[in-house]
Amino acid sequence: MTLPISQSKIRNPPSKIPNASPVLPHPLLATLMPMTAPTTDLRRLVAEAVELTGADAPLLMADDAPVLDLARIPPADDTGWYIVGLIGGKEVGKSALVNALAGQAITQSTAWGEGTQQVIAYVHTSRAAAIEQFLQREVPGRWRIVTHNIDAIARQVLLDLPDIDSHFREHVALTRHMLRFMLYPIWVQSVEKYADRQVQDLLRQVAAGNAPENFIFCLNKVDQVAAAHGASGTTNGRQDVDPIEELRDDFARRAARVLQLDQPPRVYAVSATQPQAFDLPELRQTLSRQRSGESVSRAIAQAGAQQVKTVIGWVREQHLPRRLEQLRRLHEQAADAIQARIGPMVEEGGIAERDDDAASRLRLIDDALSRRVRAWPLLSVLHAMLWPILALIRGNVASAGGQQHRLAWSQQLATAVQTTFAQLQQAQPIMSELYAHNRLWEAQPAEQEASRLGFAIEQSLRQRDRQVAERAGRSLAIFAPVRWLLTIGALLWFVLVQPVLELLLPVDRWPGLTDLAKLAVRVLSVQVLLEAAVFALLWYFMLWLVLRWRTQRRVERWLGCGDGSQDPGDPRAATVEWLDDLLVPIQQRISRIEALLQQVDELQESAR
Repeated sequence: MTLPISQSKIRNPPSKIPNASPVLPHPLLATLMPMTAPTTDLRRLVAEAVELTGADAPLLMADDAPVLDLARIPPADDTGWYIVGLIGGKEVGKSALVNALAGQAITQSTAWGEGTQQVIAYVHTSRAAAIEQFLQREVPGRWRIVTHNIDAIARQVLLDLPDIDSHFREHVALTRHMLRFMLYPIWVQSVEKYADRQVQDLLRQVAAGNAPENFIFCLNKVDQVAAAHGASGTTNGRQDVDPIEELRDDFARRAARVLQLDQPPRVYAVSATQPQAFDLPELRQTLSRQRSGESVSRAIAQAGAQQVKTVIGWVREQHLPRRLEQLRRLHEQAADAIQARIGPMVEEGGIAERDDDAASRLRLIDDALSRRVRAWPLLSVLHAMLWPILALIRGNVASAGGQQHRLAWSQQLATAVQTTFAQLQQAQPIMSELYAHNRLWEAQPAEQEASRLGFAIEQSLRQRDRQVAERAGRSLAIFAPVRWLLTIGALLWFVLVQPVLELLLPVDRWPGLTDLAKLAVRVLSVQVLLEAAVFALLWYFMLWLVLRWRTQRRVERWLGCGDGSQDPGDPRAATVEWLDDLLVPIQQRISRIEALLQQVDELQESAR
């Protein structure tokens, strides 16, 4: 069966065309995710691998890569179309083969000059408008359409393209671009050029984004081999050897090696000048049967799976498990170095020195006592009167060189950080990459880290002190009567009750007005009031001392019960977090590689 173009029409690109609506994604793309690559997720995976390894991205992801663009392939239903295109080098007979398949000259076949310079599309009349918009959008001004009315291949678009080994770069670029939409490429090579490396390189690139099951291979000009060897039936002196079959098998083996196939693909041995001879009638019969929507969908899925396979293979080549193991060893080495050189300095100079500071301890006790005396009537007044004295005592207790000691400790810590990471950076060059934004082997970043730790310790100590002061300064409401009795009750006793009883108890009769007047004079006398005031002051001071002693015991108890494991106010928790932060760049890289390997495994599993 031929592909005649009876009543055919030829369309050339117009000077201007209305804006074409974009090609809608295939409906199966949603169900094939993530297999329909290169998708955004797949590109993100490649970008992550490139950033982690420093390797060049696979050619599959290049903007000009001849890789099938699955997102822009038309739908596989009855309203869509699919592309079959002839790919080959100069003088391999592509144009002649197109004419032979169509049964009429639709493109010029020349053995000189530039050859085919534009995209020539052989399409059904019902699809002409859509193809015209598509070509004008993708290759504006560089296309020509030849229409036919063969309903059996209404959805099939047959393309003739420029040579892939042309000296004209724009021709090669045109063909490479159209390969992004060509679901079924026909690889046409002649008996003279089928072994060209340039063709094999392009085949390898296209196969990275399309399934080999969608390829058709043609060995053209076999009539020349038959004319040279067919009469004698010999090849290189060997009897009973079919030279065409020998070339066909060699072509198939080369293709299988490039495509990494277990079995060589089918190769059609054809002659464009003899349409009824060799395998051309069979090839014409194959192309005259329109592929169903299910078949096109399956081809799209196979192409998507091939792209995923290509990306997975590229990621595997980056040796991520080995890199992961090296990073884990680096993390262990760095942790040991930090623990040995920096850890003791942090513990002894950063925490112990601050915990043993007498002035800080007195301030904490006084803060807790201030909270506690609020529940004691009149004692808060006495505490307020004593506060300046307490502040003076704290000032005298405070070490004059405490601030200088902390500055010296911070400088020593910065030096320790710098020297530790300098040794790690010299031993492990990857440290330069991991710590590119925080070069701890330099003086300024190391000093910033030391200052950050000092600030974190101070903040945690303040938070801890607030918590301890709040806990140690609590007063239970149930003991409120006792507190009133010991304060207000004592005041009434010393000032009024006790003097009155002293005067009334010796009297044998009930006192009259005169006696009461004398009693009032004696109670309000200067001597009695002074005595009462002295005793009351001594009593309140004794209560304050007892209360402060008990508050100090509470503070010591609360300070001793924190282990730093879960208490955010414990300075040891802040130091542990700081030490861990020094290893964050390494841990982040480990986590990213682990996540990437997991994504690759999941992607590989979904593509099976």
